[in-house]
Amino acid sequence: MKKKAVIIGASKKGLIAYHAYNDQYDIVKFLDNNPNLYEKKIQGIDIQAVNKIVNIEYDVIIIASQYYDEIKIQLKNLNVKDNILVFDYSLEGKGDYLNWNEDNTEIYKYIQGELFSGGISINFDGTAVFKERETVIEDLIENRKVIHLGCCDHLCVIEEKIRTNKWLHAKISNKAEKCIGIDINDEAVKLSSRYSDNIICGNILEEINEISIEQWDDLLIPDVLEHISNPVEFLSKIKENYKNTIERIIVSVPNAFSKYQFIRLNNNIECINSDHRYQFTPYTIAKVLNDAGYRIDKLIMCGTVEKVTKDINMPNIVVIAKM
Repeated sequence: MKKKAVIIGASKKGLIAYHAYNDQYDIVKFLDNNPNLYEKKIQGIDIQAVNKIVNIEYDVIIIASQYYDEIKIQLKNLNVKDNILVFDYSLEGKGDYLNWNEDNTEIYKYIQGELFSGGISINFDGTAVFKERETVIEDLIENRKVIHLGCCDHLCVIEEKIRTNKWLHAKISNKAEKCIGIDINDEAVKLSSRYSDNIICGNILEEINEISIEQWDDLLIPDVLEHISNPVEFLSKIKENYKNTIERIIVSVPNAFSKYQFIRLNNNIECINSDHRYQFTPYTIAKVLNDAGYRIDKLIMCGTVEKVTKDINMPNIVVIAKM
């Protein structure tokens, strides 16, 4: 059953708030201080005076008004002070310029849907590590017990990557205390198994005995989510199956804001792996993980050693989250 909410602000902003929160909450009343609106309705819902809130049964108050400070004082005078959300749809919203490292708690209020903004601005200064993605991942999993999901790569590039020492699974296997590779592509597993003895063919969404029989430090999911049709459902099922078996997940995805993408876009060109379904940004990968039941412990922008690159324009995003 959805929690009940009242929206303070019976204007266009209130209507936008209704559409933003209607899936999450049961909107029971609109409240406003304009008496000309009383007895009218929005989306079939009554508009009443703000001071009527003391007679209404609700779980959450959503303030969707430019008079936010005044309404907070009004609610305080009515002895109402719990479960207040702020709805801000302006592109230059008050209080919505944040830094990922310094304001992470506040940012997660947006990620979790406690706050809404049509234009939250997040500064990612300080999130970059000027290393290649593979090196960052190797550093994270060194001397740990690791499950490498999607370990084989595309069938057509496996042997070339092995020949040129660019095959990630070999790098992970060499750095980890123990590594098992999982891939759903039977042909790729057969080919890769000629070069590695720690790969099995399996579907991570089903129970895999080799995983379940012991405890693991990390589930590595490198550049996989952009190939998945429903990444939230995918990650949710993994958590459901292995939350008592695996300590944390490490996810990497290509960055939609990569400097290389902007070079191409400036020439009116989209260059993309033809199997990709999604382009992720730092915020949207955090949102996807949140919706699947995870919270990011650390976010790293990486993929180049060129220190002239802005953090937000690094080619890759790597995130770590507790299972």
